[in-house]
Amino acid sequence: MNAMMPRGRPLSQCVACLVAETPGQRKTLETLAMRTGFEAVSVDPSGFAFPAATERRLPYFFFHCLISEDLLLHAISRIRSDERHRFSPAVLIVGECSENDVLRYISLGFDDIVTLPEAARVLERRFAHQIGTQLSYFETATYFGPDRRRAKRAGSENEQKRPGEFRYVRYLIQRAATGVDILRREVLLSSNPPVPSAPVGATIGFIA
Repeated sequence: MNAMMPRGRPLSQCVACLVAETPGQRKTLETLAMRTGFEAVSVDPSGFAFPAATERRLPYFFFHCLISEDLLLHAISRIRSDERHRFSPAVLIVGECSENDVLRYISLGFDDIVTLPEAARVLERRFAHQIGTQLSYFETATYFGPDRRRAKRAGSENEQKRPGEFRYVRYLIQRAATGVDILRREVLLSSNPPVPSAPVGATIGFIA
């Protein structure tokens, strides 16, 4: 797969999949997606089937922060456990957000958490960074997502110290507008969790 950046607006060859429950939520996500260069398609929240547009183009999954907890957990689990889409960018769009909320969202595997308002040109550059850049992903028994270890805080409820060794997988990936290349996969052992732990009730089992 050629991971070179497409010419023109870098996100125009990708597709924004909108995860929302109400027309107002959908409109917010659609406006943001179109202002930053995406084509936008809605995801049916009832069954969360992947739109046909994602078959040949890299999807960015845009989540509205006011969707139900059930949909949030179900959707992120479906994306991260799907062989074709698990490395696709998942972006949460929020208004005001506390540090604890941010850490919780990070523990669910989101690639980016966007606080509005923000200038479209700033967000377009930010989203475009997900293409053509080599990125590290981690997979543990309770987490699948980008390397966000810098987000950990000592004593945080999202960082649970546990005894023993932890088996985890580290991936080096590179996205293009047409999909994702896995450049390297390593199985490693550590005495501490390599990523923030998911909160109780949000566990997504990926590896044994």
